[in-house]
Amino acid sequence: MIRTATICIILLGISSVSFAQDEIPEVTLNELTPAASEDEQEAIFNNILDLFQEPLDLNNAEREDLQKLNLLSEQQIEGILRHRATTGHYESIYELQVIEELDLFTIKKILPFITVISSDNSWKGLLARIHKNPADFIIKYERSPENKKGYSSNASESTRYLGKPYKTYIRIKSSKAKDFSIGLIAEKDPGEIYKWEPAKNYYLFDFASFHLGVYNKGKLKSFTIGDYKLQAGQGLIFGSGYYLGKNAEAISGIKRAGSGILQNTSVTESGFFRGTAASLTFKRITVSGFYSSINKDASINTTESDSLSNEYFSTVYTTGYHRTISEINKKAAISQRDAGFIISFQNKIQNLNIGLNFINTHFSKSFEKNTNIYNSFDFKGQDNTCYSIDAAYRFYNLSMFSEAAFSTGGGKALVGGVLASLHKKIDFLFLLRKYDKNFYSFYGRAFGENTTNKNETGLYWGIKITPNKKYNLSAYFDTYTFPWLKYRTYEPSRGNDFNIRFSYQPSKTTLAYIQIRKAIQEQNSFATNITYATETCISEMRTLGLDYKANEFISLTTKIIQTKAKKNNLNTNGYFLIQDINVHFRGIKLSLRYALSDAENYDNRAYVFEKDVLLGYALPAYYGKGSRAYLVLHGRLLKHLGYWIKYGYYIYPFMDMTGTGSEETQGNIRSEIKIQLRYTLG
Repeated sequence: MIRTATICIILLGISSVSFAQDEIPEVTLNELTPAASEDEQEAIFNNILDLFQEPLDLNNAEREDLQKLNLLSEQQIEGILRHRATTGHYESIYELQVIEELDLFTIKKILPFITVISSDNSWKGLLARIHKNPADFIIKYERSPENKKGYSSNASESTRYLGKPYKTYIRIKSSKAKDFSIGLIAEKDPGEIYKWEPAKNYYLFDFASFHLGVYNKGKLKSFTIGDYKLQAGQGLIFGSGYYLGKNAEAISGIKRAGSGILQNTSVTESGFFRGTAASLTFKRITVSGFYSSINKDASINTTESDSLSNEYFSTVYTTGYHRTISEINKKAAISQRDAGFIISFQNKIQNLNIGLNFINTHFSKSFEKNTNIYNSFDFKGQDNTCYSIDAAYRFYNLSMFSEAAFSTGGGKALVGGVLASLHKKIDFLFLLRKYDKNFYSFYGRAFGENTTNKNETGLYWGIKITPNKKYNLSAYFDTYTFPWLKYRTYEPSRGNDFNIRFSYQPSKTTLAYIQIRKAIQEQNSFATNITYATETCISEMRTLGLDYKANEFISLTTKIIQTKAKKNNLNTNGYFLIQDINVHFRGIKLSLRYALSDAENYDNRAYVFEKDVLLGYALPAYYGKGSRAYLVLHGRLLKHLGYWIKYGYYIYPFMDMTGTGSEETQGNIRSEIKIQLRYTLG
């Protein structure tokens, strides 16, 4: 009775953190992943969507499930589990407020991704649950009103886009966390054609993805048919899934959570498996096996020797674009087969995890890159085998984790770290990595500065201090070396970067922060006549932000950003002013932005998060001299039918054309329109 009364009081006192479950909360990814590529943005957004649509049940969540959120420290996770162990099952998510390790700011961040439910995951009634469980049907249309050069009759045959200048997207999905998931995704990018040719991966749309998965059926932990991803250890050979890497939080998201088999919900046309995978649990051991066969885009070349013709490929294309004749000819040019297993052990008290991971990859043709000095040690041939051993151990507030991997040719990779709660208000992380120049991992994405885990040695320190609920300080420093040459750096080089962010939240309606990020690296210099000379390049970004909720209808966000760059002995600057207004009135949500930019060149660009339609991802680079404005409108036409409309544009007053190549448009305006409908069945 006392506990129920306490929960009622909490419900009244925390009304300001209630969340409408009809849209994803704003996630300022520009603060989390300032250098994320477009594919990484899309993958992160889709994983956030999955977490949002399938909230984690606090009464069934295990430690690894809470780690997958990438939003909680080890000490906060321990507090959530300890509260459940001492007081029994959660009756409400608002009980989190009584946990000493959690502050209101953290609760606000995780609230959209958690729930309290009771579940039945047995085989009995599975089809009935699939039929009963709500399903989403989403359709999206977007295009640029401007006429791009690639659609013009004046475009050459090699650069002309063959399809229509709009993008279409559909997604159908029904799922229940830790029970089942079934989904279909299809997409056609602007300039692509509709076509039915399964041998070339055309299923009317240029890209289509399907999956069917069931989970936690007795000893069968998971079984998936279709497209899926794998995550194990610290990501050296299986690195799919939601992973932020270096971010402004400094601690969150650095240590990987071994998620195992994951459904593929992304339209990124690379980095996933296509086939089948299953996991079986025997007491404290879980065994997973998988097989995948998928076609990949590649550039095919031919060599002649002794009257024999030999085909090989020199480049794998991951853009997913098939708009021109040249791009279409590369589509599904080679096949890739992958097979392997993941074996993991967890002790009885669940503080020790050990894993063994193995994958063999075979290409239908030999991979022979065009020879350059910097890629002399890159993978060549048709087969690659990679295996690793990973371990994680937790002792009170100390967590240690590592993974060591080996690949064909003798290449080795190692990553390991220590995460410690030095005090209930101080978290600290130390991580080291060492990746050989001849280590090959096609699905790896462990922590590092390079896009691939090779030719790198580094040390990372991160700290987060929360002296009270109003103040928050996070910072990291990362130093690294590249023992061999790399692209645009034709000699061994080194670099370092740091980030510091101070946040102040005097009330539930106001948040202010200042953030400074600086990176120093060595790159080829074009300022001298010396061939292959390098120089130190410096980039810096300073951000001042203010979020203010005026009342229940209006909230405001202001950002002032300054960027500085030093390259080729030239110092340049960029300045950006961004103002957002968000209005929520009678079920209608309106988001407006107006931004001014004054950047001397592209090195002064700033990645700034934008609100978008549901499933949309927008982390564009603001650069040049001009302005940016957009409007996003969200509401409901019917009880089960929601809509999103976005219109945005850039104006560059000192330019008479925008874009390059086939994307070139006349005039100084570049704009886009997006329309999306979401119908919830059931």
